[in-house]
Amino acid sequence: MTQIILTIVPLMILILGLSYLLQPGMWTRLVGDMIASPHQYAVWWLFMFLLGVAIIASHNVWVLDWPVAITLMGWIMAIKGAVYLLFPQLLGKFAIWSDAMMRTYLRVAGVFLTVLGALLVWRLVIV
Repeated sequence: MTQIILTIVPLMILILGLSYLLQPGMWTRLVGDMIASPHQYAVWWLFMFLLGVAIIASHNVWVLDWPVAITLMGWIMAIKGAVYLLFPQLLGKFAIWSDAMMRTYLRVAGVFLTVLGALLVWRLVIV
C-alpha cells in the first residue's frame, strides 16, 4: 500500500500545483463559492479528511528523507478536512481577500506545489 501512496500523492501534488498555476481564476471562484455556501462543500472536506487518514494509516513514516513529505501531506489533509467539517465558518476568513490577492496566493502555492510535486515524482516514482 505504501508504494501506491508514494506513487499517487506526488502526482496529485504536481497536478494540483499546475492547476493552481494555470487556472487561478477557477480556484478563486471555487473559494468564493465555498465561502458563500460552506454546507455545499461538506463532501469535499470529508473526502479530504478520508484521503488524509488513508495516507496516514498506510504511510506514517517519520524519517529525514523524501517520504516524510507524503506523511506531512496526509496529516495536513486530515487536519484541514476535520477542521472545515467541524468549523465551516472558518472559510469566512478568506472573504476579506480580494480576487487579486487570492490569485497571487494560488500562484505562489502553485509554484511551491509544482516544484515539490516534480521533485517527489522524480525521487519517489521515477528513481
